[in-house]
Amino acid sequence: MLDKKDAQWWLLEVQKRPDSAPDLIRALADRLAFLDKQNEQLRAELIALQRETQGSLPEVAALQARIRELEAALREGAAERHVILYSADSILLNAPLHEATAYTPTRPYPPQAALLTARPAAELLIITAEARLFALTLSDLPAPALGSHALLGNPRDVAAILDRAAFAQQRFLTLYTQRGYVYSLLAGMINRAAAKHERLIRNLPTDDPIIGALPSSNTDLFVLTNKGRWTRFPERSLNGTGSLALPLGEAEYLIGVVSLPADAELCFVSKDGHAFIRSTTDLPAKRTHGTLGGTLLRGRHLCGVTAAREILALSTTGRLIHTDWEQLGSTARGENGVLLGPMAHGEQITALIGTA
Repeated sequence: MLDKKDAQWWLLEVQKRPDSAPDLIRALADRLAFLDKQNEQLRAELIALQRETQGSLPEVAALQARIRELEAALREGAAERHVILYSADSILLNAPLHEATAYTPTRPYPPQAALLTARPAAELLIITAEARLFALTLSDLPAPALGSHALLGNPRDVAAILDRAAFAQQRFLTLYTQRGYVYSLLAGMINRAAAKHERLIRNLPTDDPIIGALPSSNTDLFVLTNKGRWTRFPERSLNGTGSLALPLGEAEYLIGVVSLPADAELCFVSKDGHAFIRSTTDLPAKRTHGTLGGTLLRGRHLCGVTAAREILALSTTGRLIHTDWEQLGSTARGENGVLLGPMAHGEQITALIGTA
């Protein structure tokens, strides 16, 4: 399932590096075999569904109920997004955006808490640390009272929660691990894997759990560590069994992976609350994964990166900061960046997402 652009990329690589042609051909063969296997699994799933359509009344009833739910959401128009703050085993916050940003917690959230925003009728995907996939709706998630939390129960060891709507435009799902490995999977695998709670990566080492996931479009991936080291490479260069994005040093870990649109700009946020906007034309792609591109914003500890023009950040006090590039202004493009907003003494940013 390689498209014309994919084939052209491989051809150009062979022409530019004829001495590496055998290695490139082996990598391409591995990628083709991986995609072909996924394609065959999807084809079998489709045939099975077609055969089982007759008499599957509970499934039809569930689908009809979901259609009614979506129609109700459409009638509401642009319903306010909800903020979901979650840890590996709990929902810490599930509230409309205006309530979440106005709330001042009495105690901080766990340091590994992660963020998601989604519309009220959103379909969600939960990906666990061992790469299992679960499907549910936002209404299925517990909505604890402000200041409390609710245990998820099952699934446990949640690594990421994604809004399924993103896959209307993106045809790949990218996962990344604690040691810096990246996996690229066909988004079409989602339905079957979620229905059976299967592992998306069967050979995932037990000591290298999934720590993040994102929808991707088979363009360039931009990978960033907490120490500002980065790399950028074509997603199509990844092996079917996963590839090391970047060798990590001591106390170094990935804080963000972005699937880059053409001529994108990125917003980087440091732990001390400063935002920096940079053009990706100054961050050129490498031919393949595993090669350092450089180090950004030396001397600063970074906590996230996004190409989205609207930002939601979580601080160590539990405060949520909601802003956009227009409010950040041109100062964010300067050497020293600009503060996301007023910061208390000792307050730091712990999590960042793009919301639009």
